[in-house]
Amino acid sequence: MKPFTPNKPAGRTVIVITSDITFRTGSYSMDEHNLYAKVSVYSRKINCPRAFIAASSGARIGLATQVQKEIHIKWRDNGPEKGYEYLYVNRDSRVSDQIAFTEVDDHLKIDAVIGIEKDIGTENLIGSGLNAGETHLTNKKVPTFALVTGRAVGIAAYNAHLGKRICQVGNSPLILTGALALKSHLGKEVYTSNEQLEGRQIMHLYSVSHAVVNTDADGVTKIVRWLFYTLPDQANVISSCDVTGNRDAEYFPTKGPNDPRLMLDNDDGTGIFDTHSFD
Repeated sequence: MKPFTPNKPAGRTVIVITSDITFRTGSYSMDEHNLYAKVSVYSRKINCPRAFIAASSGARIGLATQVQKEIHIKWRDNGPEKGYEYLYVNRDSRVSDQIAFTEVDDHLKIDAVIGIEKDIGTENLIGSGLNAGETHLTNKKVPTFALVTGRAVGIAAYNAHLGKRICQVGNSPLILTGALALKSHLGKEVYTSNEQLEGRQIMHLYSVSHAVVNTDADGVTKIVRWLFYTLPDQANVISSCDVTGNRDAEYFPTKGPNDPRLMLDNDDGTGIFDTHSFD
């Protein structure tokens, strides 16, 4: 897209990646992963800033429910307390074409589940690794931003973090692992919600997210404001090491308690940084 702003009345091209959280909770199959990767490559190719609107539950992982309904358990010595040997379906099962199997006695031992629905398996985790790599490369080449709204889980949260500049809307959680999964793993009620685990009061306090806003509109405004700090058509991300020369700092701290940020950015322009550097 090409937003027109007061500091860039001719417009500034920005590459935007987002997902539809109303479709399968915004999860990523290989189709979504490949699109994300190609858009990231394109942003580097044309040297344009890239904004990621993170509203996703992460990689898409599902169950082959048709197979699940047909599964039986082969117990050890007919005693459940001794564990099981393998899973199987009956020889005449209607899902025999959805599994890889070995014939054992009068049934089919399941070696692997294929299913009939695509894009719900562990191959989507490969796409997650692909996108993480592309996000890292893009951040090294062009300015990258992330707007977390609704929720960002798993690879969506990781990609937002790799983008370095995160704006969090409301109390939208920014989590690698959800509270429900952690409770299942720990076997006890440790967290009551995702917000308690990694909401704005946690992520912003520890500088994982760099701004918090109340609405999506405010979030978009914040991303556009951050664009003001980047140079148009810059070939590469400017490193702090690129700045040379000396700058006089005229701020004189008081002897008592004082705000150290005033030494960096004072209202009267006497700080080390440019005026209004703090967002």
